[in-house]
Amino acid sequence: MANLETILSWFQTGDNPTEEEFRQTFSSFRHNDTKIPIKDVDGLESSLNNKLNVNDFVKDGKIRADKIEALGLTDLIESNESNISEFITNFYKYEFQQNDFIAVPDEKGNFSLYLFKGGEKNDKNNYLPTGISNVTIGMVKGLQNELDKKIDLPVTDGNFYIKKSSGLTTTEILVDDTLATVVNKNNYSPKGIAFIEETEGSGNPGKNGVLGANKNTYSFFFGNMNPNHTGVYNIAFGYDSLPSVTSGQINTVMGHYAAKSLTTGGANTVMGYESATGLTTGNDNTLIGVSSGYNLKGGTGNSMFGKWTGCFIAGSSNTFLGYRAGQHWGKGGSGLWSSNIVIGANTSGHPNGIWGENNLILGSNIELIGAQNNRFIINNFLGTANRWYATHFIEGNFADRWLRFDTSLQVLRLPAADVSFTKDVVAKPDGTFGLEDKKDYVPLSGTAIGKPFTGNIELEKFIDFYWHDDNGVRRAISTQSDSFSIYSGSEISDYAKEIQINAERGIYASEDLSSWYSENSFIQKRYVDSKVDLVISNDTQSSSSYTLRKNDAQDGDLSYMKIKGTFDIPANNFIFLEFPKNVDIGIQKVTGKYVDEFNAVQYVDFVVETNVDSETRIINNSEIFYKEVIINATLVGVAKNYAK
Repeated sequence: MANLETILSWFQTGDNPTEEEFRQTFSSFRHNDTKIPIKDVDGLESSLNNKLNVNDFVKDGKIRADKIEALGLTDLIESNESNISEFITNFYKYEFQQNDFIAVPDEKGNFSLYLFKGGEKNDKNNYLPTGISNVTIGMVKGLQNELDKKIDLPVTDGNFYIKKSSGLTTTEILVDDTLATVVNKNNYSPKGIAFIEETEGSGNPGKNGVLGANKNTYSFFFGNMNPNHTGVYNIAFGYDSLPSVTSGQINTVMGHYAAKSLTTGGANTVMGYESATGLTTGNDNTLIGVSSGYNLKGGTGNSMFGKWTGCFIAGSSNTFLGYRAGQHWGKGGSGLWSSNIVIGANTSGHPNGIWGENNLILGSNIELIGAQNNRFIINNFLGTANRWYATHFIEGNFADRWLRFDTSLQVLRLPAADVSFTKDVVAKPDGTFGLEDKKDYVPLSGTAIGKPFTGNIELEKFIDFYWHDDNGVRRAISTQSDSFSIYSGSEISDYAKEIQINAERGIYASEDLSSWYSENSFIQKRYVDSKVDLVISNDTQSSSSYTLRKNDAQDGDLSYMKIKGTFDIPANNFIFLEFPKNVDIGIQKVTGKYVDEFNAVQYVDFVVETNVDSETRIINNSEIFYKEVIINATLVGVAKNYAK
């Protein structure tokens, strides 16, 4: 076939075309009845290949999910203008995009095809002619079928999906899904959903932000729980939350780095950033708060509530409650330390270290240091200070079994005592209490009516009883080792007006009280002596008799009565003393004196002897006869039933 310029040269004015030239001329054009293959339309096949095949993207009326990203749309735009220039002027009336075909009709219904290659739509250079004109769709073999396989572009903005129904393929608006619509689609995720890429921009799911569940262990997680664990019913939320768990089970962990090292431990409840980070094999722990139980390791049965509670301890059965409660406990010493209870904010222990077991500490800001064992403390302070050396409001020791109060003590609502109460509470000067057998005490106000003394009263010797009046304290009664005295003096040191009961002298007064006697007064011996006559005679019953009265007493001796008289010593050396009836008086000692032949005073002692007939005689041991002797006889005893 010849090209168009060659053919035109054959038919210039004056030319006589040959048969061969006519044959090549007509062979260079297609008859109206001849279909044009797609491959003979310049660029059409490649353009069609750039269009999507509906059957590749649609199945059962729905878009195939694995083809969504590869989906591209094209269209054949039918122009209302009669040439491409007019179309370009009115391009804004049409919706088309790169690689779409523009079909420009003529008055006969034929079309010229242009391919829009992209770029500015008002630039004619961006529309490529296909070299096809006066061509209808029906003239292109298979074109209508191929175009039917294509999808019309949406005419509005938005998200769309491809729908094929009853052989018709359309684009439909894609409505945004809600959580309810997604759930109602009965979808599930066969593996965890990663929220963090393995490496940024890779599109590969990472391991540190996975939300998922293990269908074999029924463990739920959001973070990076060890996916190969075998322990059942674990829950972990947070980065590095249970990343090392193996056979540990029934653990509930929330917080970044919480239970980071736990492997086989079970039934632990852990909540808070870095809580139980060091826990490995421990069981049954409840740890809530930032860094609570940080270094617990294999500890079991611990309960810790509050930020920085129990950060160093590794033992079991500890309870720490409050901000920093027991924070430094276990920092020091060589044991794991168990069975401690610390309740109170900032009762952390000294930063230099505190350790020990079996302690109960209640109160805020109590700072202890070093080894602490078996201690019981209740106290409270407004701020932390070094008070480890101070006594506490209440403290005790569980091992030594003592309890101490640094405060006054009041006990309310005590039961009323009855006969079953047999002990009295007593105290030492240091405040130590003790029990002793119950004693009945006489109250200062005296005994109550109907509750008299029912037993003996024993007094120590040298006991004084006092009474008090507006003038001060007065001595009232006094006991000595051998006597009992009653006073009516004015001062404590004043022993005036004493009445004494003495084993040897009986009832005795410190002075003569006879001037105060009344009708019913008890009387003194002196008063009796002044009223009773004592008749003393010698053995010869001489006419001489001697009456001794009170004023014969010597030397102011108030304890003994002195008898003195002048006697002639008889030949038998006896002087008999005769007492009145009803007078019982004995002679204790008799002394005498006389003047000898040299006119010198001589002294002599006599022996006092009482015979069976109760006669009292004075025996002369000095072989003095017929001498006039002055006798002093000391009498002891009392006058009984005398008559005036």
